[in-house]
Amino acid sequence: MEDINLQDLLKYYVNKILIIILITIFCGLLGSIYSLFVQKPMYKSTTTLLLANISEIDSGSSQSITTNDITLNQKLISTYREIMKSIRVLRQVKEKNIATLAIVNVVGSSIARESDKVIYTKAGPEISVATTKAYSCQFIILSLIAFYLGLKNNLLKEEDIKVYYDLEKEIAKILEVTS
Repeated sequence: MEDINLQDLLKYYVNKILIIILITIFCGLLGSIYSLFVQKPMYKSTTTLLLANISEIDSGSSQSITTNDITLNQKLISTYREIMKSIRVLRQVKEKNIATLAIVNVVGSSIARESDKVIYTKAGPEISVATTKAYSCQFIILSLIAFYLGLKNNLLKEEDIKVYYDLEKEIAKILEVTS
């Protein structure tokens, strides 16, 4: 391995300083020419709709909109956007006469009304975007459906899913330890 002498390296770059400066200026000029004459400017704007109870603010109370209110409203908007996408996809599937099964938390939700069959998890209210308990319920239901279909189509054997028989007891043990 060859040693590098920092003094020699510095002298080398000092001797080449004029070339380094010229290359830097040339690249800067090329970038400026490109951005001024070739590249078309693109402008993008976004709007966020914030929901607030105006009557509380107008009544002269000491309450005002906080950052928590803004964060909550942004999460709600994100949730509504996802729900609207889900409804559109569900309607497209229904138009092709494909049977649909919805796994939802809220009785009477728009997805539940549009679906042929519905499984209600009834995991409780969702305060923000999505709750862990609602997700866990949906995951368990989908797992049970997968096990059922696997057994019915001889892709799984009863022995393959025996480990899940005592899952409820194992979850209860974990909850006892953490509470």
